[in-house]
Amino acid sequence: MAAGFVLDDAEFRDIMKRLGTDAPKELGRALRTEAELAMTDSKDNYVPVDTGALRASGYVQEPVITSATVSVTMGYGGSAAPYALVVHENLFAYHPHGQAKYLETPVNQRARYIGDRLTEALQKVVRKIGR
Repeated sequence: MAAGFVLDDAEFRDIMKRLGTDAPKELGRALRTEAELAMTDSKDNYVPVDTGALRASGYVQEPVITSATVSVTMGYGGSAAPYALVVHENLFAYHPHGQAKYLETPVNQRARYIGDRLTEALQKVVRKIGR
């Protein structure tokens, strides 16, 4: 089970052009930070805990940079893979700690302002390199 962010913003694209070849690396770093924060929130506040295997299986991968995209994959799996998706999607299950949509909820909360945060991160780089 994995999640991610999609961003399309004119100011953001302008900053990416100004950064040139440094842009994908800097964007990957900022995107990974966002994913790590969402994963921490998920583990601390949302993922159901019975044995702890599901919470322990949470991961954020390194950025993948292609000619057209920069992406970061995050999710839950490993030994918990057979039930991670079922637990995530079952809105009717009772959990003493945690809830369904344990990854989707923090991702959606962060996604509301991710464009602003990524733009700010890249603006700092632009100022630093004087472009």
